[in-house]
Formats: sequence, structure tokens, C-alpha cells
Amino acid sequence: MPEDVTLHTNSPKQVTVVSNTFIDNFMSQANGEYVKIYLYLLRCLSHSGQSFSVSEMADRFDHTEKDIKRALHYWQEHNLLRLEYNNAQELTGICLLDPEHAIQKDAEIISGAFDTSNNAAIAVSDGSVKKLNASTGLETSKDEPNIPVYSRAQMDAFQSDPVIAELLMITEMYLGHPLSSNDAHTVIFWYDELKLKPDVIDYLITYCLEKKHNSIRYMNKVAISFHEDGIQSVEEAKARNNMHSKNYFTVAKSLGITNRSLIQSEQELIEKWTKIYKLPLDIITEACRRTIARTNQPSFEYTDTILKSWHENHVQTMDDVARLDAEHNKNKFASNMKKASTNNNASTNRFHNFEERDNDYDELEKKLLGN
Repeated sequence: MPEDVTLHTNSPKQVTVVSNTFIDNFMSQANGEYVKIYLYLLRCLSHSGQSFSVSEMADRFDHTEKDIKRALHYWQEHNLLRLEYNNAQELTGICLLDPEHAIQKDAEIISGAFDTSNNAAIAVSDGSVKKLNASTGLETSKDEPNIPVYSRAQMDAFQSDPVIAELLMITEMYLGHPLSSNDAHTVIFWYDELKLKPDVIDYLITYCLEKKHNSIRYMNKVAISFHEDGIQSVEEAKARNNMHSKNYFTVAKSLGITNRSLIQSEQELIEKWTKIYKLPLDIITEACRRTIARTNQPSFEYTDTILKSWHENHVQTMDDVARLDAEHNKNKFASNMKKASTNNNASTNRFHNFEERDNDYDELEKKLLGN
């Protein structure tokens, strides 16, 4: 990828300014690190047409280049910027788009959110539109269920339920603003589809707000994880969150990260190590220790490579790690011995690259002395 990327805009404004449309409609729902990167792009536009690099942004925010690219793709999916590539598919430019244009795009998507021709609901998730199962009103992807967009008749029925009406009212009170239609659909989704109890939903919202996550989108990820973990009570939810907080803190400390919070992609890797690989925390911290020893910097990608290998080799204890280390050292020693033997044979053979004569040197000596 070229080192320099040209940043420019299709907006006539040439000052560092944050659109109210961005603040009102996009900022609260985005990952905090993504917001920082978007604001930094706006700041760079105070010198229109300047060149900068993804690697420089990564260094500035103490992220990997993959983190920066992930943020750029996020904003592109939300129609706030356009990534430009050359014929070799290398990133050459970033064009910031008018947030009002992004709102119009979203409106076009939402306007088709309920398809009456086949009586199938449509899910709007991260700017994409998907048809849902006509019988359940919900499609399940390999990552997480989509939020259904309910019809007016369905919403009227839900809001006539006193439990749901109270949930919506409490959510508005906690967030401090009226719920959008998508927000209301999301809260109903937690209760109606994920089957979370009202007191668990109440705890979920207050927990996220205490952690400075006031985005419904973020809360939805937590709700889905509650559902996947089979949370049925506030006590179970608290125990789960305490364990997750401990995992995040321990991993961050093991990698020497003390000056920032873990971003979403890093948290997702920890979730994979603990929930999918089902690795104990001491195994994960050992992988973190080896990462720092080898790279001299925190690298979730490197740690993930180590843990993936250990998972594939059925590691569950430090004894398993020691066994793998011993096998690795044994194989490495055998490989080195074989390599050394090959080199020695090659060195010896250099003195035998001629046809050896079968002579009797004692007989030759007698003949010479006789002469």
C-alpha cells in the first residue's frame, strides 16, 4: 500500500468543523475510537489536500494499521467518507462526504424497511438491508441476530403491553432523550426475541451507561451476549460482567496497556479466546507475556496467533504448554542437527569431486627404489 494517502472533501468548507448532523445522528452510536479517527480526519482538512499515511495515524492513536482501516471502513459503510483505490487496489485517497448526504441514504434504506408484498420484515443493520424470515420476523446471521423493523400494527400491539411501555419509558429516562424508532425496536427485540427479563434489561442499560457507553448499538451487543450466555437474572448478569471486566483488565495489564481502554476489536479477540477457545486466563496471560518478549510491544494479532496454535493443539494447562515447548525444542534440535549434517557432507564432498585411482602404493614404492 502506498505510504501517502491524499485526504480531501467534496464539501466547500475548508475549516475544522464538526457537523451537527454527525453529532446528532452518528457520534453516539459509534465506537469511541472510530469517533476519534473521524474527528482527526476533519482536523487534517484544515490543510486541504495534505498527504498523510495510515501508519502515521496508527502511531498517533497507538493502534495497529488494521484498527485504522477498520474505522475507515466503518465510516464508509455509514456513507460519511469514500475510500479511493488505484488499479492495484491500494488506498490512495479518503474523501469525506457531507453528513446530510449520509442521512438521506439512511432514509432511503429505512423507507423500504417493511416489504408488504411478501409480508417479510426487513432488518436494517449497519447500513445494510436484509429480508427476514416471514414467520419469525427475524434472521439469524453467523455473527449476531439482526434487529427487526416492526410494522406499525406490531408496534401498537407492543406499546399496549404495560411491561414494554414501561421499558421504553425507563430507557428514554436513562438515555435522556426520546427514542428513535430503531432504538424502540431494539429494546423490544431484547424483551420479545432475546427473552431478557425487564430487571435484566434495566441492569444492562445502567451498566453500559456507567461504563460511558450510551449507544443503543453497543447495548444491543451486550444484550445479545447476555442471551448467548443464558443470563436469567441480575445476579448472573453481574457475575458475568465482573468476569469480563477481570479478563479485559488482566489482558490489558499483561500487554502493558495502561493508558487507554480496549477498543472493540481487542475486546472481541478476548471474547474469542475465553468463549470460543475456552482458554483459562493463565494461559492467555502467558501468551501475552511471550508476545511482549518477542515483539517488545502489545500486539493482539501476535497473541491471537499463539493462542490459535495452542487451541489447535488442545492446550488447557501450563503443563500442556510445557509439553508443546518440549516438542518444539526437540523438533528444532533435530532439524538443526540434520541441517548441520547436510552442511558437513557437502563440505567433505568438495574434496572428492574427482575419480579416485585404485593404486597399490607399496608396490609402486618398491619399483621406484629398485630403479
